[in-house]
Amino acid sequence: MGRLYNNLKRIYEKSKIEGNQEVYQTLLEKFVVLMTYDDTYFMKRMNGHLILRQNGEDMFIDCGGFGVIVDQKDQISMHT
Repeated sequence: MGRLYNNLKRIYEKSKIEGNQEVYQTLLEKFVVLMTYDDTYFMKRMNGHLILRQNGEDMFIDCGGFGVIVDQKDQISMHT
């Protein structure tokens, strides 16, 4: 398993135990900004509040207007 996937899963599990994801919002926002840095279409569609979810075996970050999926091999895909 990849490093990004493992760390996102660890953040997801910690936030599930704590009951909120507010602590990890800045970290998730920085990750998404790095992934969409050169694409203004995605940057304009990004919502202020990001939600990290587990979608089957993949980690999914809901950004409002689009989503970022990180699979177990650290392959990143963005979907509208």
